[in-house]
Amino acid sequence: MRARLALSEVTRAGSLRARLARPMIIEIDNATAYWLEDLIGQHVSPESPSSADALGAVLAAFDAGESPGGLALVCRLVTGERHEVGSGDSLVDAALGAAGRPALRRHPSRQTATA
Repeated sequence: MRARLALSEVTRAGSLRARLARPMIIEIDNATAYWLEDLIGQHVSPESPSSADALGAVLAAFDAGESPGGLALVCRLVTGERHEVGSGDSLVDAALGAAGRPALRRHPSRQTATA
């Protein structure tokens, strides 16, 4: 009986590792559409039932050397409410993660003391 439990734990751990290694998307409960907006709230991508298209657009901009810092991933909830999911560095990290790529390493800014 104990060996069966140990095998089950190993199987579950392997399954979890496999799921975490796959590309992911952002999914908000009760969201019906996702899109990108600029700093003034205008749509800059078409609406999609999945966040995959918007995250792909962020990744394409990032890979082209553009800064997607002025973009926000937004969704519409079943209630009709607009909900901002993420923007800036967190949006870039989400796009990288969706593509199965690691997040960027960031270094805290160094503040110099003034005497």
